[in-house]
Amino acid sequence: MTTEAPSLSLLRDTRYTMIPHRVRGVAAGRAALDLEARHDAQHPLQLRADGNAVQYNVLLAYTRSVTCVAALHCRDLLRFLGVQGDGAGNLRACDSSETAAMPDPPVGAISIDMFRTAAGEPLARMPLSAVNAFAEPPAVAHAWALTCDLASQPLAHAMRDPRWTSGLLAPALHRAFDTVPLALSQWFYERAVL
Repeated sequence: MTTEAPSLSLLRDTRYTMIPHRVRGVAAGRAALDLEARHDAQHPLQLRADGNAVQYNVLLAYTRSVTCVAALHCRDLLRFLGVQGDGAGNLRACDSSETAAMPDPPVGAISIDMFRTAAGEPLARMPLSAVNAFAEPPAVAHAWALTCDLASQPLAHAMRDPRWTSGLLAPALHRAFDTVPLALSQWFYERAVL
């Protein structure tokens, strides 16, 4: 079965609208983790619009929601680049056919290799060795895999799995939220022509 190449319009929307939206979501997740680290989890929180309180909650209810959505964005950006978690905490490469066949395809099932370089060649998928561009490459690979795995877990599994309730999760999410946008810049924005 052949898949139709995405239109130029869809590629533009992906590059200039969808991906930046996801990067902002990852940045919001990083900010939420920082808030959680600086304040008591049960600290009262007010959401305000036009100077009026429109919602009341505790800090943890806000930060965990934002962090979970950021993990979804991070997973989808990594899949777009060509890597994903294997479900067991390891990072692995995925190919175009696998990306298109996913039950919840990232960025409309568009992957990095659908974009072109200045020479007109398809962009290369990010190799697993891309983690070597960062301090502590094994920790970065683990953070990326853990973030992908977290974002792909059904609720029942997430509640039973100690990886999601231990103190190891927040540092891994910090690392993923810090490094994935940089990898996206290096492997996509610095190379793609559109």
